[in-house]
Amino acid sequence: MRGREFYYGVMGDLGVGKTTTAEFLSKNLNVPLLPENFNKNPFLEDFYRDPQTWAYHSQTFFLMEKYEQGLQAIKMLKQGSVLQDTPIEEDVFVYARAQFILGNMRGEEWEQYQRLYQVLKPRLRETDLMFCLHAQLPTVMERIRLRGRGFEKNIDPGYVALLDKLYAEWIESNTDIAMVHIETDGLDIRFSKMAQQQMLSSVGEAIERLYV
Repeated sequence: MRGREFYYGVMGDLGVGKTTTAEFLSKNLNVPLLPENFNKNPFLEDFYRDPQTWAYHSQTFFLMEKYEQGLQAIKMLKQGSVLQDTPIEEDVFVYARAQFILGNMRGEEWEQYQRLYQVLKPRLRETDLMFCLHAQLPTVMERIRLRGRGFEKNIDPGYVALLDKLYAEWIESNTDIAMVHIETDGLDIRFSKMAQQQMLSSVGEAIERLYV
């Protein structure tokens, strides 16, 4: 891509289509993908069963997973652009923060988590362009139901709404990372060529602006 390497990220609420979008963009932009390895988290099912006991453990696992991926991205960027599904910013400012607000992470756990993040952050490269996905709550809940992950079957719509609120707050406060906002209600890139073209057009325009 004209001799410049970019670090892309895909972020958004549960059920908005992050994984589908990340895989689609990775293929169509011809860049390697760092996937979200939620299934490797040994605390995740315990967290959904007993969040007050396991929230800190689960969120710390994700923090370290994203940190390790961030270091991997730095190496990969020497060869070309790279795309990450759910960057570290979303874990810190949305998911982990939600657990603190809900009381699932105690004050001292939240403080320790933040201290760890501040130690790790200077070693990472900031994302150049974030693809921010959004969908309305009914759409998100239906997609969560359809994908059939057992540990999500009893998820509270109020929890998803809180994630959406925190996600919007992070977007509003962000002044450093370029963003592309993509509404995924009715945008089915799995089967619709028109939806695929629409997404690629928005993404392509944003990437062009990185060269300015």
